[in-house]
Amino acid sequence: MAKPHINFTLVQALRGLAALWVVLFHAAEGGHIERLRLVMPKHLFAILFDAGHYGVAIFFALSGFVIAHSLRDAVVTPLFAGKFILRRSIRLDPTYWATIALILAQQFLKGGLTGGTGTLVSGGQIAAHLFYATDVLGYRQINVVFWTLCFEIQFYLGFILLLVLERSLSLRFGKQIGAIVRSTMFVLAAAGALHLYHDLHVGIALIMWHSFFVGITAYWAAVHGLRWLVALIALAGVMAVYGSTGDLISAATALLLYIAMQTGRITTALSSAPLQWLGMISYSLYLTHNFVAGSAFWALGKVVHGGSGLSDAFGLIVVTGVCLVAAFVMWWLVERPSHNLAKYIGRARRPSS
Repeated sequence: MAKPHINFTLVQALRGLAALWVVLFHAAEGGHIERLRLVMPKHLFAILFDAGHYGVAIFFALSGFVIAHSLRDAVVTPLFAGKFILRRSIRLDPTYWATIALILAQQFLKGGLTGGTGTLVSGGQIAAHLFYATDVLGYRQINVVFWTLCFEIQFYLGFILLLVLERSLSLRFGKQIGAIVRSTMFVLAAAGALHLYHDLHVGIALIMWHSFFVGITAYWAAVHGLRWLVALIALAGVMAVYGSTGDLISAATALLLYIAMQTGRITTALSSAPLQWLGMISYSLYLTHNFVAGSAFWALGKVVHGGSGLSDAFGLIVVTGVCLVAAFVMWWLVERPSHNLAKYIGRARRPSS
């Protein structure tokens, strides 16, 4: 019998807060709140806005944790791996493709309105986007946030295929041989944290495997005990000492998730309705916010001329609200039906007891 669904309120809320942090980062990076920058304390502005790109580091650790949970009892056969990949595709692709379509339409309309021809996008570039291969193939991203999805897809594929390999080796040579695969995953992660992949192609997700795998390790430590707890502490330590600030944030996120699992707070922390709602629309918010915010700030600038730090703050609130509404519409029309459809794809078979 399948286990009942577990609602990780902490994960949901962190996902939403991370997405909102990225929204604030792009508002600052786009030069939309420069007057606010001048009047706010520098350290506070840096934390709230300039550091917002580290929301991605939180996303990666959360993704690893959630994927490990979703596969907790799975018998990972090649057939199951295919169904898993199909389910992830159904959950992710429609919202991503819809965002691509909206961005291309916006660029074409913008070109038309200004008397130009719009931004030229080649067929190869569009195809690369559709299959999450832009960075690998050297194409320019039409939305700066898309690079993370290219990495996420590689993470999912790599992880599920390694689990298939683990099961195959375990059946043929015994569980101890199969366990070498998980040890290899750890070694690959530690190597990434030590910057041993600096000559690797920038589009290959192995360079950030550690940010994803530390979340997996946190879940395995909570479920499987001491051996993986030691691995979690070791990997988090390497990331903290030798890694970037983003690595430190991924490691801290993973440790927080482990503690929350051990204390039971994973299903109760940050459970307020607004935070859960924000987490619910976080994927749509992350994908759509950049071009929505750019258009909203442009429209606001046509209405409000001049201004101050206070007017910048007001504009930021208005534009953030527009981004949230747009994300909810995308979630309702595209992402929600996609999730419902994915539920009909075969889930993991449970091993007999």
